Formats: sequence, C-alpha cells, structure tokens
Amino acid sequence: MTLQYPAAVSGCFNIGVLHTSMGGNAQDEAYAPTSVPALAAKHYQYWALGHVHDYAVLSQEPYIVYPGVLQGRNIRETGQKGAVLVEVEDGAVLSCKPVAFDVIRWGRLDVDCSALETREDLYQRMRTVLRHAVEAKADGRPLIVRVTFTGATTMHAELHRNRELLRNEVRAIAGEIEGSLWIEKMSLETREVVDLDARAPELDEADSQDLLPCWIRRRPMLICWSYWRVTSPYCFRKHQRQRMAKPG
Repeated sequence: MTLQYPAAVSGCFNIGVLHTSMGGNAQDEAYAPTSVPALAAKHYQYWALGHVHDYAVLSQEPYIVYPGVLQGRNIRETGQKGAVLVEVEDGAVLSCKPVAFDVIRWGRLDVDCSALETREDLYQRMRTVLRHAVEAKADGRPLIVRVTFTGATTMHAELHRNRELLRNEVRAIAGEIEGSLWIEKMSLETREVVDLDARAPELDEADSQDLLPCWIRRRPMLICWSYWRVTSPYCFRKHQRQRMAKPG
C-alpha cells in the first residue's frame, strides 16, 4: 500500500493519510497492513492514521498517530475521544496533543465485592466507585457506564437470585450521585466464598488409622511391581543359565 504513495517533497511538510490496522490486533482485523519502518521509509513528517478508534502515538520520528474517533459510539469505545492538535515549526513537529471533542463518554467499572457481607456494604462501595468515575472519567460530560460486580462474596447466591433488585438499586444510586450518570448494563461475575476447612472431612483417630494402612498397603505393591519389572529379565536369564548348567 505505502509503495503507491508519492515521494516526499523536499522543503515541504509532508502528511500521509492512511486507513490501516498496521499489523492488526485483538480488536481489529488486519486492514491495509503496514509497519512503522515502512511508513518511516517514505520520509514524510507526519502520518495521520485511521481505522483504530483509540488515540495512539506509534512513533515520534516521524510522528505516526492514530487520533481515534471524535465520539465514542458504544461501550467498546470507552474513555476520552476527539482529535489531535499538531504544532509545527520549521517543518518539524513540536507537539502532538489530544483534544477532547466527545459530548458523551463511555466507561467500564468493576465493583469488587470481596469481604462484603451485607447489601448496605455493597451499596456503599458502589457509591464510592460511581463517584470516583464521575470525578475521574466524565470530565463534565454525561457518563454511560457498564458495571461489573466481581470477587468472592458470601452474598453471591443472593445477588444472583435478586438480580433485578440489584439492577434497580444500581440505577437509583447512580441517579442520586449525578443526573447525567447512566447505567448501560449491569453484569454479575461474583463467585462463592470457598471455605476449605469447612469442606474438608473431619476424621477422628479411628478413621485416620483405617485410612493409613490402606495407603501403606498400596505403596509396597507399587514398589514390588516396579522392582519385578526391572529385575524379572535378569531373573529369567539367571534361571535359564542354571537349567543349562545342570548335569544330565
């Protein structure tokens, strides 16, 4: 693809525009694949790339930049979205800074339920997580979030049983914190607390004495079987030699 681009014009600030996934990644299929060395070989001063919707600077010599998209469209496009402001002087890039243009922002939030024992504990943690998201992610914009509950908790079964109640409580708490904070979806990925001590069978002294001989009986059998397999060819040959050595 880059071979079709014209050579850089001497004395000018050359900008290349290319819709490409570079080498591809987990989120995007390979599209017009190329590489940083291949783009740098054109001797352009700046490459403005499209296809990937996240801001990224792949190189500074020359500048090879994904500006991202102007507005996140769904939960897969989280965080600040916008364009880049490039400052140029004497044919060289002085700076390249992202500038936010999005009017609504998307985000993902994890609420760790570990060590929580009551619903009130859970709601309090939820308030803390949502408030922090508004302060750190929204930047004064409406914020749409997907909330995922994680961790091992004694409330695991109760939360899954009353999923609709939890969903309504999450939305209500979000409304209390900020009128422009919306819940896109709630996901439950908690798990039960495993008490290994409680699950282990309690054995009295008689039980342990019954189990111990059983294990001991098996082990000598395995040892003898292994020994027989190793020594049996030798024993067979020795027996044959003894028979052949007998007179008459």
